Amino acid sequence: MKNILIVSAIIWVVVILLASYLYSDTENYKYLFGVLLVAAGLQNALIYNALEKQ
Repeated sequence: MKNILIVSAIIWVVVILLASYLYSDTENYKYLFGVLLVAAGLQNALIYNALEKQ
């Protein structure tokens, strides 16, 4: 079940890197980057918490 956490983290890394590449020249880039980081951290924390309860 720990594989789910690793796969999720890898997917978020790809999404964050792709968004950073595509939207780096926009004016709201820092907000998008911050939202993506918070979302990735929150999702991985929730998955980790669910895995610990099992």
